[in-house]
Amino acid sequence: MDFEGALRRHSTGTLVRSTLPLSQQRANRRKLLLLALFFVSMYLALYLSRAAWLPHIAGFLDVSQPAHVADVIVVLGGGDNGNRAQTAADLYKRKLAAAIILSDLPDSMAGDLRVLRRAGIPQSAIILNTNPTTTWTEADQVFTLLAAHGAKTALIVTDAYHTRRARATYAEVRPDSAIALTFVAATDAFSYSGWWQREPGRGTILSEYVKTAYYFLRYGVRSW
Repeated sequence: MDFEGALRRHSTGTLVRSTLPLSQQRANRRKLLLLALFFVSMYLALYLSRAAWLPHIAGFLDVSQPAHVADVIVVLGGGDNGNRAQTAADLYKRKLAAAIILSDLPDSMAGDLRVLRRAGIPQSAIILNTNPTTTWTEADQVFTLLAAHGAKTALIVTDAYHTRRARATYAEVRPDSAIALTFVAATDAFSYSGWWQREPGRGTILSEYVKTAYYFLRYGVRSW
C-alpha cells in the first residue's frame, strides 16, 4: 500500500461521518424541527393578530391630557398639516387662554399663521418663537418665553404621538420649573387604529420610536 498516497487522499478531504449515535442524530433533528415550527407559529400568531396589538404601539406614545383654563397655549413646531395650529385656535376660541405662542421655523410657520388668522385669532394674541431646531432646544425657548410673560400654566399642543417624548423632554430640560404644563393632543393627522397600513402613519410612528431612543442616548430623556 502506498502510505504517502493514502495520507494525501485523507488530507484532501475524506468524508467524516458523525460519531453521534443514530438515535441522537434523529433527536437533534426533531428538536430543530420543533424550534422552527415554534418560530413560524409565533410569526403567524403575531401577524394574524396584528390588528389587536399594533394600535397599542402607537397608543403608548400618547400621554395627552384634557385641556383646561391656562395662561398660555403653546403650539409646538413640527406639524405638517396645520392641525396643531387649528387645535390651538379652537382652544383660544373656547377662552381657555388669552395668548398663543407659535413655535416653528419661519418657513414652516407661515402655514400655521394662516390657520390662526383664518380662525380669527388677533395678531396681538400671537407670540412667535422662530428658532426651535429640535424638541430639546424648543423646550428651553418655550420655558424662557413663558417666564418672560409671567405664565404659571400652559397648554402644550402637539400631535398625540409626540406627547410622550415632549413631556419627558420638558421635564428633563427644566426639572425644577414651577410652570404647570398640560400636553394636549392636536386633532389627529392620521388614523392610529391602522397606522401600520399606510403613510404617513407608518413612517411617523416608527420615526417617533427612533427619536425616543435617540433622546434617551443623547440627552438622557426617559420617555417611559
